[in-house]
Amino acid sequence: MEGVMTSSAPRMLFILGRGRSGTTIMRCLLDAHPLVSVPPESMFVMMLHGRYRHARRWDLPRVEAFLRDLRLETRMVRWKLDTGLLRGRILELGERTGYAEVCRRVYAVYAETHGKPGALILGDKNPHYCLLADRLPGMFPEALFLHVVRDPRPNFLSFHRVRFDMRGAVPLALRWRIYNASALSLGREHPDRYLRVRFEDVLREPETTLRSICGFLDLPFDAALLRHHEQDSDLPGWEWLENASKPIDSTRVDSWRDVIGAADLVRIEHVCGSMMEELGYERARPSPAGRHRPSQVPGLLAGWLYTTMERLVLRLPTALMAALINRYRRMTGSLPGS
Repeated sequence: MEGVMTSSAPRMLFILGRGRSGTTIMRCLLDAHPLVSVPPESMFVMMLHGRYRHARRWDLPRVEAFLRDLRLETRMVRWKLDTGLLRGRILELGERTGYAEVCRRVYAVYAETHGKPGALILGDKNPHYCLLADRLPGMFPEALFLHVVRDPRPNFLSFHRVRFDMRGAVPLALRWRIYNASALSLGREHPDRYLRVRFEDVLREPETTLRSICGFLDLPFDAALLRHHEQDSDLPGWEWLENASKPIDSTRVDSWRDVIGAADLVRIEHVCGSMMEELGYERARPSPAGRHRPSQVPGLLAGWLYTTMERLVLRLPTALMAALINRYRRMTGSLPGS
């Protein structure tokens, strides 16, 4: 490692970004740092938020109930937590504590049981945090936010490899815009706790970009970040995640240009144009500004409805939210072991 550490206490880090934008690769890269722990993706923080956010007395019965409810987030099985150790770590806090501090102990126990008891950054990665960006800063006042953005055109193509989202260019373009707009808004409200990086920069200039991220995290750069693919992968064997466990490949940056159809290109650039330019992505074709075309209205409505339903599900009571999310994961083949 290079440089001198200035941080002395663990901080939470949330990796934000639209799905299929490089957030999983970023999670793997950062988890390769000896002082950073970023578990496999889950959303237990938000899944259990409604049930425990007002809890202030964490005696043994409540801790036991919380440990049982952790299983509602079925992806937690991949964390391989030591339940006995976690129970003890939560009880060490004393009965008078808050939900956020209990959540921190879950992340800390994951780090401890995976060989990083001295981790100074406890991370979490989930694209859906973009839809909950209004909650996270208040829950974790010390947290940092890393926003990974990707060109909407290859992002659109990447969604064709999965079954857990929409298909059309217009609804996917709108969802790209909504997700990134939410993260951008968080960055404007908390500029000192927010960093935006482009996935394309990670691919083209990995060391430079990762050094910048380490600076943001107040950590020394470590060359292990560039060798993340040499570590034992804890990723499921899903085809759509295969690049996350491979070496960084800059040839992927512009591969979309030879694949995307002309009609889809026009649709995506018309929906995302102004935000694309704000984020540094040039249009491939000149496109006049103006209202959305009538032919785009059904796709825009579908994208808006899909996103609105996601927001509503994430605010349902815990058990109902978990049941719906897990049913959807089974349908789309995105549960561990599927």
